Amino acid sequence: MYFDSLNLFGFIPHRDKVSARLLNDVQFNELLGRLCNIALSRFKWNGLPKSCNERALEMQLFFFGKALFFNDDTKGFMNTQVELPGPFNIYYESTTRVAYGYEYRKEYDEKNSVIIRANKTMTPDYLIVWAYTPKITNALRAIDVHLETLKRPFIIVCEDRNKKSVKAALDKIAENETAIVGTNFSQKDIDVLNLTGTCYLSDMWATAKNYMNQCLNALGVDNNFTEKKERLVVSESIGESNSVRHSLESELEMREQACEEINEMFGLNVSVEANQIEVFPDEMLMTPNQEGGNSGVVSND
Repeated sequence: MYFDSLNLFGFIPHRDKVSARLLNDVQFNELLGRLCNIALSRFKWNGLPKSCNERALEMQLFFFGKALFFNDDTKGFMNTQVELPGPFNIYYESTTRVAYGYEYRKEYDEKNSVIIRANKTMTPDYLIVWAYTPKITNALRAIDVHLETLKRPFIIVCEDRNKKSVKAALDKIAENETAIVGTNFSQKDIDVLNLTGTCYLSDMWATAKNYMNQCLNALGVDNNFTEKKERLVVSESIGESNSVRHSLESELEMREQACEEINEMFGLNVSVEANQIEVFPDEMLMTPNQEGGNSGVVSND
């Protein structure tokens, strides 16, 4: 898996050596991990045999869109990734299922195995996270750049002999310190080119939050990222909730169907439920609550 080999924070670079590209990568990986963890926490399985692995099952569904449940002759009940090579029956379902994992590969069929689908189309939800993470990253990093521009809305042109002093002064501004330039400078030594001083932070935050809202909605995760909720009419609010509910129900329905087939085939009592008990507030993007203060987590109950 991708995250098993990820070791981005094996070192902490010196602040002066942090490049924009590294900051982009850090932000991207932080968001990618956060959204993946949210997606992997949406469902809770009950009654799985001890030889099965709930974490691995949700990862198989999230990254590959499907998994296989079966009873191995020597290992017991297992859940693994699956290939569906055919032949197919009249309902487009592969009658041959190839279970595979680390040092494991074995063929099963529709009489001794159950396909667990992530959703009706067996589309990996990882594609949702992968599609939106670059957009959210770009929006957040653009805010960082714009904020620095607001702190230093100018470009300084100077003689080569003054570059170090000017750079030191600009670095102090970047570090939120008062910048003082030596008295040996004269007006003719420095030329200041003023850039725009217009602040677009509100619009930029709205864009970042809208991207996050779309991503969480697609995953079926309720959230508080919609702007200006007080201005939504009832029909708009219901429509927004429906899109979240239908996304989650498509996932839950397929898991429940698999549970029924597993229980009927193997005489077990496996069940699954949606783990939707909280609404993710604005703090997820580290932004203050617009109504004042930090509201914390709001219960759906």
